[in-house]
Amino acid sequence: MTPTPVNRVSNAMRMQVQYDMTNQFLMASHVFLRKAEELELALESASDQTEISRMEVEHKGLITSLLMQCVSAAETAIFMVIANGPGHHLGTNGVDQDARSFLIKFEKELERLPVLDKYQAVLKLLRKSEFATDRNPHQAMQLVVAIRNELVHFKPVGVYPFEEDSEKMLRRLRSLNLKHSPFPGSKSIYFPNACLSSELGHSALASTIQYLDCFHELIGAGNPIQGYRDWIIEH
Repeated sequence: MTPTPVNRVSNAMRMQVQYDMTNQFLMASHVFLRKAEELELALESASDQTEISRMEVEHKGLITSLLMQCVSAAETAIFMVIANGPGHHLGTNGVDQDARSFLIKFEKELERLPVLDKYQAVLKLLRKSEFATDRNPHQAMQLVVAIRNELVHFKPVGVYPFEEDSEKMLRRLRSLNLKHSPFPGSKSIYFPNACLSSELGHSALASTIQYLDCFHELIGAGNPIQGYRDWIIEH
């Protein structure tokens, strides 16, 4: 007896889960900031030179990592809007589907832009007000990105700094009058030693949060970092 074929109808449902790393980067930055502050406080009672050297390496790594994470947060936040649309954090029913469909057409072009230019381009494409480039929060975030880039592409002391952009970044950084790193290495050179203090870390994190808050206000589709605010702001 030959078995009769059975036509099976599949009712399988596919579900796409997205994870936004923006808040992870911001929360990690806050953790790094607190640890850097703890090391600066511990330095006041430290006397062993080997231990002080170890603390200095850790402190510098924490502030450097904080700066990297802040820029990563900015890069991730704008990617989520381009790829998933304004309101992506609200779920399928909260996404501005028209804006999403429109932005995705320009995804490849937008990917090639520097991070802050992506924000301006998205705002312009959606016919929203753009950031004023001659004031904060744009200028403050621009400085965070410039410091991060300078650290990633750091040049030896003997040839640093000659580029106009490097000189401009240093002038803007010095103009903030932030407290220098208290560790011994800060006496040798301003960048990247003396400037990498917890005050710079605090300024960078605050500037990033303010920039993202302003962007989401301009977009008008809710703020993905709102629910994590207690994790990323010092009390």
